[in-house]
Amino acid sequence: MATSFKQALGKLIAALRRERRLSQEKVALEAGIDRAHMGAIERGEANPTIDILEKLAQALGQTLGSLVLQAEDLSRGHVKRPSPTLDSKYLDRTVPLPSALTYDQLEMALNRTLAFLDQLGLNPTAGDIQSNVYSAAVAQSVIRALADTSRLVRNSSASHPALYDPELDPADPGWGMDVTATQQLGKGGESTAPRHGWQMIIVYKIIDTQTQIIQVELALLKRSEWTVYTRGAAQRSFRSAVTIASATQRLRENPVYLDPEFVTPAIRKSVEARRRARLS
Repeated sequence: MATSFKQALGKLIAALRRERRLSQEKVALEAGIDRAHMGAIERGEANPTIDILEKLAQALGQTLGSLVLQAEDLSRGHVKRPSPTLDSKYLDRTVPLPSALTYDQLEMALNRTLAFLDQLGLNPTAGDIQSNVYSAAVAQSVIRALADTSRLVRNSSASHPALYDPELDPADPGWGMDVTATQQLGKGGESTAPRHGWQMIIVYKIIDTQTQIIQVELALLKRSEWTVYTRGAAQRSFRSAVTIASATQRLRENPVYLDPEFVTPAIRKSVEARRRARLS
């Protein structure tokens, strides 16, 4: 049954807020409005400005475009599943992060990535795009979202590292961070320009045509924790690198986000043991 866009928008905002277990007060605060105005928006009685709507979208882990498109579908009577979001209870706030990034910023960036990918609507398992190309798109989406939500800056002068902290000296071990994406759980790090710095690995799955993030590995690695390989003839040789076994294990055991539904009992046991060690 069709309804007005304003009512559909309010219902959508309320549903997304409840899905993320957020109070009206918290979302209103992030949008710069009071609770009464928030309630009026959710009831379909108020017309939020574009600025307010954009802030609401960010607070709900959406993009402005995704929020508007979903509301438009609802107003026409088309029921579309909301974009996937992280389950906050699986975010491990004991895992160290780069100084330029907070746990809330990371969660927001990953939810914005999921909203963007859902709006994009590409499915590598259906043959829409090659899996390796899609993984690169997932990584680039995370990089862009991290630069939009945290102090991290995209590195425009070189391909590596993908992000850096402008408040640190480039010689600082924690200055840069690279991001890769894969569908393989516990795969380890890969790079064409290994260096001392943060390595983030996004593990995703396509579940019922939607991209969902199931694990985020993160660790500060040394240059010595990479093994470099040179392939091809001298004129066309290229370098690639993978993390050594101990670094791969450290990444695997220190996920800042991990959905337990998708891990083996052995991985879950090692992750829990590492977390207890951090807390002791």
